This record gives sequence, structure tokens and C-alpha cells, in this order.
Amino acid sequence: MNVPAFNRALRAEERAFDVLEKGGFLSADQILEHGIELVATRGERATTVTVHIGQDARFMVKLGAPQAQDWSRREITCHRVLHEADMSPAILPDLLFSDTHDAVLVTRLLAPARTLFDHFGDTALHGPPVLDALVSTLIRLHGLRIDPASRLPQAVPWVLSESPDAMADHLAPLFADAGDRAVVLESLAAGLVAWSPETLIHGDLKLDNCLLEDADGTEVRLRLIDWELAGLGDPVWDLATAVQEFLLLAPGGTPDDAQRAAGHLLETYIARADTTGGGKDALFERCGLYIGCRLVQSAFELASLETATAPRVQGAIALARDICADPARALAILFAARA
Repeated sequence: MNVPAFNRALRAEERAFDVLEKGGFLSADQILEHGIELVATRGERATTVTVHIGQDARFMVKLGAPQAQDWSRREITCHRVLHEADMSPAILPDLLFSDTHDAVLVTRLLAPARTLFDHFGDTALHGPPVLDALVSTLIRLHGLRIDPASRLPQAVPWVLSESPDAMADHLAPLFADAGDRAVVLESLAAGLVAWSPETLIHGDLKLDNCLLEDADGTEVRLRLIDWELAGLGDPVWDLATAVQEFLLLAPGGTPDDAQRAAGHLLETYIARADTTGGGKDALFERCGLYIGCRLVQSAFELASLETATAPRVQGAIALARDICADPARALAILFAARA
């Protein structure tokens, strides 16, 4: 679709309307008959505008921030790759329009839908139908055969690609013990060496980035949003991110629903994954390695929002330290996944 250039000087709601009108997604008759509501949510990388016409939710317009154009282009590229691959049923919102030059993405708004974080806030964490739907989504995504012409960006996590000296400085405020820092640095180095960019990965598979469309026990549909960190990467990183999300919900070190959910997710994915060229045990060990690395990144993320002594930060630090020190043993204890 050829769409005239958008006026970037407009505020977000006006610019979203401009995008939809010039793209032919809105008509004066629709607006006069049903009315229109635009609600903007401003973030560091983008402003997202939800557009409701009457009582119906219709569109999600994502406008990349000027200082984060690369992230927006990355997300748009991944949307296009999956759209062209005709992933049915869809694993991300329906793509309606995209413009890499102006960093504009228009998708169909999923409604009603809520994030897995919200869902598990109201429901028992160990819910196999929802967890199995997440595994199915990941297996389908990671099984995609990528066309070399798609020119997907690389998706190496920053926590692995940072130089050892710089990372040592970053770790010091969180891991006061020099021995713990050495263990973490060794684990991050091993994670970079083991990195295998095999397919398209989401790159930031937090529970807040997983939308649940239906969980009535008969059909569960999941779609993934916020693909700014996506690209060609190691599929185990997505699994590790999801698993550690549940671990961070678990208090202390006692088995509970959160840990059982993490264990179910890990074991189900490993059972279904294509391990051609490597066995299940090798995949389990790589999962342990990347769960530890991802927990280190989570400790940084949480510390940026809270103090380093906050319980959630300290919990992430303790888990990261224990799993980085001996990934297979730590996971076997947490999940009773191996004797």
C-alpha cells in the first residue's frame, strides 16, 4: 500500500488518526455513526495508540520514538516475515500496515485479551492448557524456516554481548562477592560461545508480552506482542526468558505453583523440541545456562526500577547466582526434572 508521508509534528493521537485515515482504515461515515476514541500510552521506545470505534476495539497504532527507530524497524521486519510466512493460526496480532521509514506499525487490536501476567495474577499459576499453548506457540515460531532474503537483524542479548570488563563493572553493585561475579561472568561468556542463531526469536518473552485471547478451558489462543528485540537468534533464549519469568514469581526456594509452572513449561518444550544433532539432555543443559544468564539480565532490569536491596532484586540475584554456578543441578532441584 502506498501511503502519503505522515506529519511527524502531530501529537501521538492525531498522528495515529492521520495514519489510519490516509491508509484508508477510517471513513467519515464510520466516525459520524459510531464515534472514535484514541488512547495513547507513551513508552521509551514507542507510543502505542489504541483506537476504538463505537464499542468495538479496532486498531493498535505503534509509533516509534525518534531515538529508537532501529527498534521499530526491527519489530516491523519481524512482523512482515511472519505475515509473509502465513503463520496460521497467527502467533502475533494481524498486520494491517507498516512503514519502516516513519516507524509506523498498524495491527488489529486484540479484544478482549489480557496478558499472561494479568491472567496468572487471578488464576492458579500451574495451568497446563495455558502453559501448553505457550509451548505450542514457541515450537511453531522456532520451527519457522527463514528465507535468507528476509535480512532479519541479529538478536544477541546485550547481557551476552557486553565486553567482560564493562560487564564486571555493571555486576559489582549487584554481586558484591568477587567469587559470585566470577561465576556470573564465566556463565555469560559460555552463553555467548553457545549462542546459535538458528531462527526467528521473540527476544523478550516476558509474561506481559504474551496476550491470552481465550482461556475458557476449550480453546486457548496466545499471541505475542512487542517484537522490538526480535530477530535471528537462539530459540533457547525465548524458552529461558519464559521459564525465569515464573521463577521470579516464586517466593524463596520452596516448590510452589510458580516453580511447577516453570518446570512444566521447560519439560514440555524439551519433549516437543526438534533435537536433531543433539539430545534432550544437551538441550536441558543449554536451557539451564540461558536461564541463569537471563536472570542476570532480569536483576539489572529490576534494579533499574527498584533499589538493589529490594526483595525482588535480591531474589533475582540469588537465583541467577545459584543457577549460573551449576545450571543442571540447580534446575534439577527446582523442578525435580532430573534425578
